[in-house]
Amino acid sequence: MDKFHFYYGCCLFLVFIATGVFMHVEYNHMTGIADGPRMMFRSAHIFILFTAALNILYGRIKSSHPLFYRIESTALILSPALFIYSFFIESESSILHRPASKYAIYLILLLIISNVIGHFKRRSS
Repeated sequence: MDKFHFYYGCCLFLVFIATGVFMHVEYNHMTGIADGPRMMFRSAHIFILFTAALNILYGRIKSSHPLFYRIESTALILSPALFIYSFFIESESSILHRPASKYAIYLILLLIISNVIGHFKRRSS
């Protein structure tokens, strides 16, 4: 599974590049777009890069406990999908409410908490 996250992260990096090309081609590099949608597209774009980096780095470490690993792995698989959904579906809206991004960020928070707890459990045993 460690290799999976590394390669998944590499694929997500390609998605990051593709979303950048999409913004450049489809929206003339975001010129002439209202501030709200431009901010939404760019933030979702950066979040995709963020989750790509997390997956690549997570592919290089070992989790201390199988339960924590499953939690962290699930969060790392689902959060990029939610950010990609947010990029293509929620970003064009002028409404600032983006539930997919919110839940993806909660998954990343769960990943961090799980990893910290696993770290201290490993050190105490």
